[in-house]
Amino acid sequence: MEKDELLKRVLMMQRLQGMETEPVSAEDPYASMEKDQLISMIHFLVKREDERARENQELKDMVKDLRDTHKQDVKTQSSLMKSIDRLTNQVADLTTQNKTLQQKVNDLLSQISVGNKVRFGSTSQKGTKKKAAPVQDREKDQDDFDGTNGAAMSSNQQADTAPADETESAGQARRSFEYRKGMKYQTMFADNRIVHESDKNLLPEGATYIRSEYKSSYDQVSYIVQHDYEIIIYKDKDGIMRKGYFPKVSAESENETVIDRFPGTHASCSLLANLVFNKYHMNTPVYREMVRLLNNKMKVSRNTVYNWFVKGSEHLKKVLPVLKEKLLAKGAVVNCDETWCRVKVAGKYGKKYIWCMVNKEAKVAVYFYDDGSRGRQVLRDFLGETEISALQSDGFNVYMYLDKELVDVDHLCCLAHARAKFKYAQEQGKDADAEYFITSIGRLYDLEEQYRLRHLTPQQIQQERQGEQTSKIIQRMRQRLDKLLADTIGMRGYLMHKALNYLKSFWNQLILYLKDGRYSIDNTLAERTLRPMTVERKNSLTFGSHDGAEVSVIYHTFIETCKMCGVSTLEYFKEFFKAIMQGRTDYENMLPMTIGIKNN
Repeated sequence: MEKDELLKRVLMMQRLQGMETEPVSAEDPYASMEKDQLISMIHFLVKREDERARENQELKDMVKDLRDTHKQDVKTQSSLMKSIDRLTNQVADLTTQNKTLQQKVNDLLSQISVGNKVRFGSTSQKGTKKKAAPVQDREKDQDDFDGTNGAAMSSNQQADTAPADETESAGQARRSFEYRKGMKYQTMFADNRIVHESDKNLLPEGATYIRSEYKSSYDQVSYIVQHDYEIIIYKDKDGIMRKGYFPKVSAESENETVIDRFPGTHASCSLLANLVFNKYHMNTPVYREMVRLLNNKMKVSRNTVYNWFVKGSEHLKKVLPVLKEKLLAKGAVVNCDETWCRVKVAGKYGKKYIWCMVNKEAKVAVYFYDDGSRGRQVLRDFLGETEISALQSDGFNVYMYLDKELVDVDHLCCLAHARAKFKYAQEQGKDADAEYFITSIGRLYDLEEQYRLRHLTPQQIQQERQGEQTSKIIQRMRQRLDKLLADTIGMRGYLMHKALNYLKSFWNQLILYLKDGRYSIDNTLAERTLRPMTVERKNSLTFGSHDGAEVSVIYHTFIETCKMCGVSTLEYFKEFFKAIMQGRTDYENMLPMTIGIKNN
């Protein structure tokens, strides 16, 4: 209301000012007015002027108040805008922190999931799940059976209604074995055979003999025999005291010229070979082996058996240089891996490492142990001045010196390791982007399987690997990798981040297998060869000293080499210990592939 009254006054003043500015007529408008009227008009005009001045002042004060209010509003608005900006920044910071914390939570959950899988589940990263066989309700089948032919055939309906492609494949399988017609299928047999013949004279009276057939049964004879050799002490014609063993001539001792006892032990070559086979090939702990010996009526201490193992390894160690020479031949392609074990040193058990290097072409596997070290110097000392073409390993940083110092050696990494990291990111990290890399690497493996089934030569494999099909898969993988690494906004789990960085860091080493047809796509050859050491670690748990680990390394070297050559491990140890007992030192002819044992 005050504002409306004020506006009316302002209009009135404007109107009066307009009247004052209008031109005055020539006639005096006040000429006809009396003096009292003129005085009253003057008082009125003076009073009106005072009111106008007062109103002007009020207007000025009001304008000033409005301006002050406006300035205050501007300051308040500026302060509010600053507060809004500050709150906006705080919200952005909180959003970033929330995103970081959420990613950390996801990473921790992924790590917990991986740990649970390693602890309680399978660590296989093949990604293939076998379909469970349909469970047959035998009780229901038994209840439904009423003795008729129809009921009897009901359980075989699935076999009768098999798809056409399965029937055709079964027919092909049958046709592929037509060459076996007329041959007896028998996989069970033993080298030692005793024939128990029947006395035909004992047939019942009046019986007519038609033909004979044999039924086999198998028996295991397990016992330990103590051989006591009579040593004659005599004096020769020169008066010198001597000792000698002079076996009596018989059918059993016709070829017996020396005492069958491995040097430094009381065990025959056969017994020592069996003990080594059970301990290091079958991974039977020594305390269990002692139980078997006791059951076979033999009393011997555990330390004695350990000493026998050491004596055998000392002679095998002399063959290692020849085996290593074959392993690291000029131009060889080798695979390398390492695994941990626990060794007692200075009264405490510590974590040590055992290495394994494999040459597939030469069929040689060599373990080595340098006081349990996992350092670069171990690999450098073992390789020495060799001129191998390539070495394949995992992404352990020790192998990186191959790229920096040994420029003439191609260093390959394992593509299976890269796939396993993406598999973890998919299963435990729930990252959808991992599926693309798993599928792409799977396609590369499919191509390698095709090369194997087609029996291609290394030269042909090299041409296929450098073809358009493989190149497209590699290029698309690289493009997807660069795209994901450039995306810094999207949410990415710890496992996926780790997998992408691994693939980027070792990209050149991972695709280097395309260079040569002899190179492998992964390092599973070394990993599988090293696996028996992990089995022994779980069975025997620890080694009592560095020497104990060294003995195990020597035996596993020849066991895995025998496997690669297709030679019986037990037979090799028997032949080798026998050769040592006979005094042979031609170690190049005492390898699994040269000692003269036929392949299994």
